[in-house]
Amino acid sequence: MSNPVQSTAIHPHLGQIAGVEAKVTAAVTSGRLVVIASDVDSTLAIGAGHTPQQIEEGQRHMKVLVRETTEAGILTIAVTGSHFESGTATTPSVKDRVTNGTLPALATKGAWGPSVDAYVTDGGARLIHADGLGDPKDHQEYGATIERSKFPYDPMLARATRFMFRVNGVRLSADEAALIREYDPLFKGDRIHFQPGTVALQHELAGKIAFHFYAASAAQRDAIEAEAKRAFDGAKIVCGEEKDATTAARGMPHLAQDLASGACPLKYNLDIVPFNKGTAVEVLMGWVSEAVATEALNQGRPRPEMLVVACGDAGNDMPLMDRPEVTHVVMVGGASKELLRHADYLRQSGKVVYVETEPDRLGPASIRAALAEWGLTRSA
Repeated sequence: MSNPVQSTAIHPHLGQIAGVEAKVTAAVTSGRLVVIASDVDSTLAIGAGHTPQQIEEGQRHMKVLVRETTEAGILTIAVTGSHFESGTATTPSVKDRVTNGTLPALATKGAWGPSVDAYVTDGGARLIHADGLGDPKDHQEYGATIERSKFPYDPMLARATRFMFRVNGVRLSADEAALIREYDPLFKGDRIHFQPGTVALQHELAGKIAFHFYAASAAQRDAIEAEAKRAFDGAKIVCGEEKDATTAARGMPHLAQDLASGACPLKYNLDIVPFNKGTAVEVLMGWVSEAVATEALNQGRPRPEMLVVACGDAGNDMPLMDRPEVTHVVMVGGASKELLRHADYLRQSGKVVYVETEPDRLGPASIRAALAEWGLTRSA
């Protein structure tokens, strides 16, 4: 790919991100700008929970996907709840994974190899891009924007306590209680099994209040999320199936049939946070839209068509996909039933939705197939 001619006009907050200026300039010339906002684990990259063969195949597809998006001039943002620098022996940090090549490199000025433009990490609190030498660094303006979105933590914690007691008062049927008791022997009684998970006081990032609960039906889960939205107006609610717990249930023969039929209660995480994955799209697309308008004016051309593709595999990716800026959605192979149930809502909202029909097809392969089907890349 030849280097696009770079413009001298770029949004001041975007000028730090290496690939944006050239891609905006080229998009105004061509008439279309494509932006991908993708979840990382089990979507853009394949890692824990997969076989060595799947990981190897996933790595291959990820590298080809990033090459294809780079060649197509697509602006790519990887969005993850994982922390950039904090990791464990079993779960390396995003930084370590970028360094060892199991996640894509960051784009640098003048280097046109396969790469993503930025990572949004730490639950959406940090935007990481590369400096001139390729070393990762924080985007200061993004951090300042997120800082302003914090909610007052102590009053929110008090509301959380009242919410938990109110929801715990909801009675279960005898059959529902029996199912949950079989799934979790520690469960006692006949009320919603709803308790605090981690109450994370993170003033350097934001206040995060997290719960987990078991729901015996999708309707029960939806009712709890709706109640949380009423209780925590002004905050973001992220409610998603805990995939590790579901995977563990699949390994229990006496529960596998109930799980497959939808009768088995699932464990959910409920986070009350000041921002989520969708916040990254909201902030970044605001900047990109301004940059595109300025560049179109400079070139004397109309504003280009802007397509925003959100990719994910789980319920916690729904806030990313729900953003009004998003025009296209990819639900990758192995996506949770919770996410798949959301497809009709997204279509009714006017979005183009690609749902992987082969459940064993890995995330990066699904994204490649969707982009090729939509004519956005030339997939080999």
